[in-house]
Amino acid sequence: MPVKKTTKKSMPKTKKMPMHNASCCTDDACCQKKSCCVGMKHLFCGQFAKAIIVTLFTIFLAYLIVFVGTLIRNNIETYNTIGFAEKHPATIVVEGTGEVKATPDIASVILGSYTKAETVVDAQNENNTVINGLIVRLKELGIETVDIKTQDYNVSPEYTYNEDEGRTLVGYVASQNINVKIRNVDSANQVLAIAAEEGLDTVRGLDFTLDDREVYIKQAREEAMEKVREKARVLTNELGVNVVRIISYNEYESGNGSPLPFARYEDSFGGGLSSAIRPEIEAGSTDVVLTATVTLEIR
Repeated sequence: MPVKKTTKKSMPKTKKMPMHNASCCTDDACCQKKSCCVGMKHLFCGQFAKAIIVTLFTIFLAYLIVFVGTLIRNNIETYNTIGFAEKHPATIVVEGTGEVKATPDIASVILGSYTKAETVVDAQNENNTVINGLIVRLKELGIETVDIKTQDYNVSPEYTYNEDEGRTLVGYVASQNINVKIRNVDSANQVLAIAAEEGLDTVRGLDFTLDDREVYIKQAREEAMEKVREKARVLTNELGVNVVRIISYNEYESGNGSPLPFARYEDSFGGGLSSAIRPEIEAGSTDVVLTATVTLEIR
């Protein structure tokens, strides 16, 4: 019988890993070297990452605690004020009125002409002739061009109506009004006399005003504030309090405003404005009244 030879299978030799000291992985340079132990490298790097995560989580948790605490505090403060009215400072209201009597230094009046003609051109020409003549007279009296202003100018057809013929055109009407500012109020009566002499059909709106009303308003305000200060002083002394600050200030103007002019005629208009005797115009006076209201906080 042949004898089978048996061969021993050799086991592969395992290469021993070199042993290194743990101190080889104590820095980053060591961790990058191939010769550094892999296990120690992974262990060190994993611990470092965990430390960073724990630090960041701790910071986030601290911020979260502060945020939640702030919300709780605000809600407690809001809850504690529910049902309670807002506290308002103690105040007093003091009012004073100042009044200044002034003499008007400007007068204004509206003068106008109303003409009829068969054609538009004739109606306009007749009307313009009257108004232009009036303006020339006003300038001779010393009234400047800037103080003469055309207020309205109209031209319209005029009709008659009957049942047989219906509406029939009979002509045209032209009307023109100018506003005249009279800076020398003593000449107001002369302006009205000129209007009569020129055959005007309209004289209305005679009014006397103040050229610079703000000057008198300022004087009235000073008087009103002086009364406010005196009233505040008396009130605080009687109440035994002190003024802390001004809460609000309001003022308004009142009074009769422009005076109503007084015109005295020696005769009535009779047959029309052109037959009137020159009137005596009195400008009178006007009262500038201003009331100041001050709200003061007291303590």
